[in-house]
Amino acid sequence: MTKRKGDDYDPAELEKELDSPKVYGDVVEHYRNYSAGKPAIAFCPTVASAEKFARAFRDAGFRAQALDGMTDGTVRRKAVKALGCGEMDVLTGVGLLVMGVDIPYATTAIWLRRTKSLRIFLQGTGRVLRTHPDKDKAIILDCVGVIEEHGLPHWEREWSLSPPAKKARRAANDNDEPDVLVRKCPACKRYHAPGEKKNEQGVEVCPHCDHVYPVKERREMELVDAGLRKVDQEEDERLRRQKRALQGQAKTVDQL
Repeated sequence: MTKRKGDDYDPAELEKELDSPKVYGDVVEHYRNYSAGKPAIAFCPTVASAEKFARAFRDAGFRAQALDGMTDGTVRRKAVKALGCGEMDVLTGVGLLVMGVDIPYATTAIWLRRTKSLRIFLQGTGRVLRTHPDKDKAIILDCVGVIEEHGLPHWEREWSLSPPAKKARRAANDNDEPDVLVRKCPACKRYHAPGEKKNEQGVEVCPHCDHVYPVKERREMELVDAGLRKVDQEEDERLRRQKRALQGQAKTVDQL
């Protein structure tokens, strides 16, 4: 489990998850395959990771630059302007470009950091949802599973001024499995709402590629033949003595 820092994931821990040359290469290839040449904003967990990813994009022949809170204001504005007019391919940022910046021409959001904050996810993704005459869609490259945590950005959500309550894990259908917030197709790797499309047999399929999801068999209750043991006062005393003896033998908190 990733450590937390405040209300969100620890950036240093997130950086460790990305600390592999293979990861950088895969991200660059994803961009090349799905969005090559389209202006992209990559959200990174740390300054070091933003610089590494920008370098990886440049090494692959793309025009890329890393921005962070210490970047000179003039340099930052020039980079944003370059992305907005097609002179820059990718901007990698940490703590920037999530909100308070308007780049309607930006087409692709590359998520390289996970976040517990729905606000950060929606604000960051919103950078590429702005309309522009030269783009017909936004592209989201989720490389860390942030959509699995928050769902698709266009989903309707219930907003409240009340503090969020802990959501109980509910059973899905009759399989005693937790509800799925979003489904990721194993064939085309794209996300969609659970049950969004079904075939003529009523079996769920991917709305993007028509991959048929396997139907899970209903689990029957398993009966195990086990005997019962009577615990009377004498047995109760024996178990209590045994417990006290084990406690007395403990030398450390872990042993206790």
